[in-house]
Amino acid sequence: MTDEMVSLGAQLKQKTLQKRESLNNYLDLKGSIRVFCRMRPFNHEESYSSRTMFTLDESNVFLKVAETKTKQYKFDKVFDPCSTQGDVFSEVEPVIKSAIDGYNVCIFAYGQTGSGKTFTMEGKPKDLGVIPRGIQVLFDRASESNSRFQLTFSMLEIYMGNLRDLLVPGSKTNGLKNVPR
Repeated sequence: MTDEMVSLGAQLKQKTLQKRESLNNYLDLKGSIRVFCRMRPFNHEESYSSRTMFTLDESNVFLKVAETKTKQYKFDKVFDPCSTQGDVFSEVEPVIKSAIDGYNVCIFAYGQTGSGKTFTMEGKPKDLGVIPRGIQVLFDRASESNSRFQLTFSMLEIYMGNLRDLLVPGSKTNGLKNVPR
C-alpha cells in the first residue's frame, strides 16, 4: 500500500509539471502581450446617439463615426456589455497562474474615467474582480506546492500625470517627475 501511494504521488507530481509546462507553452503561443477590450453597458443616464453606436464580435469593435463611416478596432478578445467578472477573469487566469512558475506578470487597465477599470480590476464584495480573484489563485497554487515562494505585488494608479501607490493607505499623489526610474 505504501509503495502504491509513493508511486501515485510521483505520478501526480509528474502530471502537475506537465500541466504547468503545457500552460506556459500555450501562453507563449498566444503571445506575451495581449489586449482585451471590455465594453461597459450604458447606464440609465446615458443615451446612445446614432453617432456612438457600435457593434462587436469576439475580437473587433466597429464604431459608427458618421452616417456612412465606421472605424474598426481589433483586439485579442472583446467582452460585450453582458460579460461577467468571471468571463474576464477566465482570460487572465492562465497568465496569473504562470507567475507561480517564475514568470513576471503585469496586468494593465487603461481607459477613460468612468469606463469600468476599477470595477473590472477590484469588483464588488459579491462580484469580485481580477485582483482579488488573482490573489486567491496565487495563494491556492502556492499552498498546493511544496515549494516556498516570494511574491511581490504592486498596484499603481497614474491619473493626470500623478502616480499613486494604491497599496499605501492614504497615499498622496506624486508627480511623475519625482518617480525614480
